[in-house]
Amino acid sequence: RFLGSLATRGLLSAQAAFVVVEDLLLIGGGNLDALPGEVDVNCACEMLRLVGGLLMEAPCAIARISEIRGRLAKLKAATRSNGAPALPAVPFYGKDTMHVLQECLHL
Repeated sequence: RFLGSLATRGLLSAQAAFVVVEDLLLIGGGNLDALPGEVDVNCACEMLRLVGGLLMEAPCAIARISEIRGRLAKLKAATRSNGAPALPAVPFYGKDTMHVLQECLHL
């Protein structure tokens, strides 16, 4: 939330916000089979919820949002070694992660 608040106040660039979300979701790390932690996914979704509108205005938004959506879709289909879903339900109004992403980014 802290980083999201900085971004909404113009103290953190959209580029930096994208980097935070991508790092939390393990995008670009080379190992696409690695699963981010549940807390990391929740933090990424909270960041998207807070600054989704700002991110959509960034010059590189289309490609990066597409990459984030693709990663979340892959995580939605994956399961952890204990059988739990890799993409947890996000505690935002009882909605699932993909629904939150669609609302935040107006997709």
